[in-house]
Amino acid sequence: MDAGKQPSEDGFTHIQRLTPGKVDIVLGAHPGKRRPAHRSKRRGYSSLLILLAIAGFAAYLLFPRAKPLPQASRPTIEQPVAVATEPPPALIETPPQPAPPLAAEPYLGPNVVRREVPPPSAQPLDECMKNGNVIDENVLNCRFGQVPKATEREPAKGMVSSSYMANFKSDLARTNSERATRAFSVASVSFRAVDSRSRYHADFRVFNNHIDNSSVCMNFSKGSVENRECRRAAVVFFKESCQEWTKRAAKDRDEQSKQTQERYCEANRTFEAG
Repeated sequence: MDAGKQPSEDGFTHIQRLTPGKVDIVLGAHPGKRRPAHRSKRRGYSSLLILLAIAGFAAYLLFPRAKPLPQASRPTIEQPVAVATEPPPALIETPPQPAPPLAAEPYLGPNVVRREVPPPSAQPLDECMKNGNVIDENVLNCRFGQVPKATEREPAKGMVSSSYMANFKSDLARTNSERATRAFSVASVSFRAVDSRSRYHADFRVFNNHIDNSSVCMNFSKGSVENRECRRAAVVFFKESCQEWTKRAAKDRDEQSKQTQERYCEANRTFEAG
């Protein structure tokens, strides 16, 4: 409706067509320009859902995830420890020790009575010597009683036959006779002691280029300390001499060096200090 034109008041209601694009205050917009109401409602619902989704996602990011509360630890009830009471130590009874067996009395027979012979009383020495100056067996028997005489020891009897013993004695006699008649030479060497810096001069016999092991250090008394220590040092001497003469015999290649090497190497294998 045009604002410049006044409606005629003739008692009739006049309806005028609105100009397109104009808005009537009473009737609203042009009927062709009206928008359906349901479209605005749908658009409002979708906007609301989008806002709620964005708000929920923001709240999920901003606030930490809820963690499960730790369970309250149950109070532990201490169990009383049972203390084992040790029983009083029992008295250990030691069994009675058996008495040591008494020495058996020699059996003398049913009708033989054992008599204890008292020891002879000592006589004065002057009475037994009878103005003499020599104390012999008679004087001792007179002063202290009869002296028991030493009995000769019987030869040992072994479990061998008589023929074996005869052959052994013949072989022993033949060996001794051959050793007595066989020519030998005495060699003298000097070597260092085992436990000190002193040196020993030892003699030994040589039979046909073989050293007599029993004669090593024969210049010292047999069984003495010097003889024992000398034979100990001879063990080392024979070993070193065998090594030295082996090298020399391989270098010289003569008969004398070879015999000396054989002599000392044999002694190194067979000689014992004991």
